[in-house]
Amino acid sequence: LIVASLPVAERRSQHVATFIQDDSKRRCSPLKPAENKLIKLCRARQWDAAFARCMSHPHEAVPHARDKSTTNMDIDSPVRRERFNHQPERGGYLDIGDSAQSASTIYDVTALGLVCAATWTDTDKMATFVQALLNVCPEQVQCSQRMRGHTPLRDAVRNPSCTPRVLSLLMEADQRLEGKLCNKAAHIHDRDSFEPLDHLILGIHATNSPHSLELLELFMKTVGNNREHGNQCNCPIPVSPLIRLLSLGTSFGLNQTRDNHMSKESPRLVRLLDCARCLLQSMDKLLHTRSRSTQCTALHVALRNYGDYFPIIHLLLESDGENFMIKQRNLYGDLPLHVACSVGVPMNILRLVLQKTVHAVEKHGDLPHSLVWSTNIAGFTAVDLEWMRHIEGGRGFHETRSFYPLETSGIRWHCSRQDEFYRDLLRDAVDQVIKSDRAGTETLSNRERAEEPFGFLLDRIMLLIQVAHHGYVLHPVENLSRFLLHAASSLARASGPCLPKPLLDLIYWMDPAAVTTIDFQGRLPIHYSVMPSTPCEDVALKSTRKDQIEAKGYIDWVTFLINEDPRTCAVADKQLRLPLHYALDGCFSGADAWGRIRTDGEAPEMETPSWQQQVIDHLVAAFPDSVDRKDP
Repeated sequence: LIVASLPVAERRSQHVATFIQDDSKRRCSPLKPAENKLIKLCRARQWDAAFARCMSHPHEAVPHARDKSTTNMDIDSPVRRERFNHQPERGGYLDIGDSAQSASTIYDVTALGLVCAATWTDTDKMATFVQALLNVCPEQVQCSQRMRGHTPLRDAVRNPSCTPRVLSLLMEADQRLEGKLCNKAAHIHDRDSFEPLDHLILGIHATNSPHSLELLELFMKTVGNNREHGNQCNCPIPVSPLIRLLSLGTSFGLNQTRDNHMSKESPRLVRLLDCARCLLQSMDKLLHTRSRSTQCTALHVALRNYGDYFPIIHLLLESDGENFMIKQRNLYGDLPLHVACSVGVPMNILRLVLQKTVHAVEKHGDLPHSLVWSTNIAGFTAVDLEWMRHIEGGRGFHETRSFYPLETSGIRWHCSRQDEFYRDLLRDAVDQVIKSDRAGTETLSNRERAEEPFGFLLDRIMLLIQVAHHGYVLHPVENLSRFLLHAASSLARASGPCLPKPLLDLIYWMDPAAVTTIDFQGRLPIHYSVMPSTPCEDVALKSTRKDQIEAKGYIDWVTFLINEDPRTCAVADKQLRLPLHYALDGCFSGADAWGRIRTDGEAPEMETPSWQQQVIDHLVAAFPDSVDRKDP
């Protein structure tokens, strides 16, 4: 009541005096002492005075450790709280040479941290001041300021004013404290799980500093493979720096021409390539590192985000001499080939990925290549993903345009309704092409009429079919349509990966005479259609309904080939084998259809699937004398 009765001016003056008195008590508290003059001068950006103060009062550069009770406000998870179990119970100043404490304790803001985070116009003066502070107290470089990981080294790599000379001084001081095996400050990650290397990679994309690439090269030259020793320093590697580099940004849509090539390389992409080359030269195990969330390799991520930038894809494939990445599947069961087809990489990059894929695994005889013709968990082959990408990109059926993605998207899990949706769209598209009577198309061949609505998609699908069948990548000048029906028939299966029936109809419509055309092995399409199924890496989670649809489409296709010309069932290839001989190979191979082997010396009891029995019946009906022809 007495205060309320005073004039307004007097009450305001009393409140100000009370605030000043309380603030003075807080500054003089032993838990949070008042900032010394060196810190105040650094905050005020009075660098000349601060430099003189550092020379005259070097003890003011020694960091002050925060009390554990005041540090908990910066810790927002139980995992982070466990990392401060060895902190001192009370605050105090750091003992010179106690570098182990500097890596785990939280400190107040240091003079070195303020200098490294400030914007400088005279970078030489900045380097001189950093050198002076490190000579006085080199332990500052490892001190986490206010929260874990916010070291002066982190402040420096995030600062556009940082030069290679400043970073070199900080890295040398950090190396002298911990030895050449591990640089403590270089491996401490902040609350966002970012290490200084990660911030340097962010700077490559942000282009805030003209020295971003030089800083990265200097950092990797100093640390290099020592980053792999993070477990010895209790600093685990959260994310592969190469995957983080390739996860940021995208090259799709940048300076693309109609042929889906870069008209002029973007400076950002050039920096990206130089950065990736620097990382691969310094850390030899990056190619074997996967992402934690999706189990993707660096090649998966590069194809997803930079699939149309040939130099970066070529660099990764050439660096992987063991063909490790090309054989790896991510969480969705995708090989790098599946990712390349789902995003629609250019034709030259697709050829490069296929070349590496066919060299990674040896092809078994006449069977399709096990990696090229394989599925992901959703049950989609590379051909399926090409068609899905074509549909999702909004292409019209009668529109000729380049095929490249508009954005990146993930692979969906298996869903039978989605399978039927894409299958119905493909069926409608093929029927529209075959039954089209548009004016002006009378003089065009069926191949040219098919290319008009599908555009480059048809060439991509033909390339995948030929590579899966032959096991090698055809030269660009070779005719992809030669013996295309033979290759497509080898991919028609009743179980496992199967070429969609509408595509088989489209390929036959483009060249009907191929049904009776003999290839270099003396075979017809009917020979390849009835061969045993391929032992591919089928990781799909299929539904029973989908298996039934594939079996029905396969029987319809074999029946169609036989009805077109039943005489093809009497043609023997160069090995003097009839189509019936190949059909029976899938029925008896020392075990029954379920893989059970008899141990009593007798022949196993064969349980031939119904679809296989139907195929045999059709072959025998078309050429009854085939049952009397001995298999050579």
